[in-house]
Amino acid sequence: MAGWGPIEKDRSNGEEKANDGPPSSVRNVAFAKGLGVSAPTQIFYRPAGKCSQLTVAVGVDDYYFTKPESERKGKGNVAFEIWGDGNLLAESGVMTPYSPKKTLTANLADVSTLRLIVKPSDDKDAYDYPDWAEPKITCQ
Repeated sequence: MAGWGPIEKDRSNGEEKANDGPPSSVRNVAFAKGLGVSAPTQIFYRPAGKCSQLTVAVGVDDYYFTKPESERKGKGNVAFEIWGDGNLLAESGVMTPYSPKKTLTANLADVSTLRLIVKPSDDKDAYDYPDWAEPKITCQ
């Protein structure tokens, strides 16, 4: 479930259509793999207790800067969270389009249901282009 447009695999969320976003990049660092979304978004996985760790880079995609400044000014702030079985495992805090990427690491030992959440900080779902980049999950 995504706030605006579909969840995009290996690219930024563009607009409302599938595959309409550019390749993912955060502060001019390109990422080949990951998920481009729009807040609010929840993505569910079922590791069924067979995985031990998730490491992922997060940030607001550079696609934000392709929009007119008059429209995007003060918008695009989001927060990333990783939840396992109802427990908060990792969080980014508020990130702006000017924030460098952050790496989140979550311990998934015995986690049955994993939830990746992106929340808008205060401006609903306007002009945010959050990326979950280069995810690495360790499983048995």
